[in-house]
Amino acid sequence: AALAACEDRELRGLLEDYRAYPPEPSLDAVLCTHCAVRVFMEMNHDIHIYEETHDLSLYLDIASRVGFTLLESMSMPERTIIVLQKKEN
Repeated sequence: AALAACEDRELRGLLEDYRAYPPEPSLDAVLCTHCAVRVFMEMNHDIHIYEETHDLSLYLDIASRVGFTLLESMSMPERTIIVLQKKEN
């Protein structure tokens, strides 16, 4: 019933056949919603979430170019957490 009420055709199509698409955690609202629904619907299954990543230096280079300074970095086996600061003008 809730799916039928979804007015966004792209999202509705994705959720109607949610197993046909890989779960991608993303800032994109449609992809994020799909990923959350798929994880919820398949709680008892192994789910492999794919996240496209690039070398951290590429992200830090972009951050630097737009005025951010790296304050701190913490690396773990599954992720790296960075703290950035942007000075106000």
